[in-house]
Amino acid sequence: MSIKKQQREIRAQKQAEAEKKANQKAKLMRFTLLGVAGFAVALILFTAFRSVTMAPPSVTEIVASDHVKGNPDAPLTIVEYSDLQCPACRAQHESIQKVWAPIKGSVRFVYRHFPLTNIHPHALTAAYYSEAAAKQDKFWEMHDLMFATQTIWSGTK
Repeated sequence: MSIKKQQREIRAQKQAEAEKKANQKAKLMRFTLLGVAGFAVALILFTAFRSVTMAPPSVTEIVASDHVKGNPDAPLTIVEYSDLQCPACRAQHESIQKVWAPIKGSVRFVYRHFPLTNIHPHALTAAYYSEAAAKQDKFWEMHDLMFATQTIWSGTK
């Protein structure tokens, strides 16, 4: 066998080994991607299933995600579902602010987000901002500020 023929065979063997390694690597990558995609789909389906099957809290049930102020042991609880971009909700907020000082010791006030995104495009973002403030124990300050400056940030007059 000539040297050139041996070199060609060695090159062909190396090329075949390289192709085999590349194919194995591609198969491993596909398998990994399919596994990750399958896990992501399962997680999304699980989350969707839980959100559909879990009942929202009732009006009488106070949960950890609620924002509460006033007397926690008060016999009267006001639960407000509100949209921070809604002008009617702002009017309701102003009414509650006017009467809050004398009644805060005898009432528990619970706030729950209810963004009407089909008519208020910034409502969900505002809710996210107020929740970010809540992480810093500043929910009520942000809540009041959002309603006070609603006409500025929402683009309504």
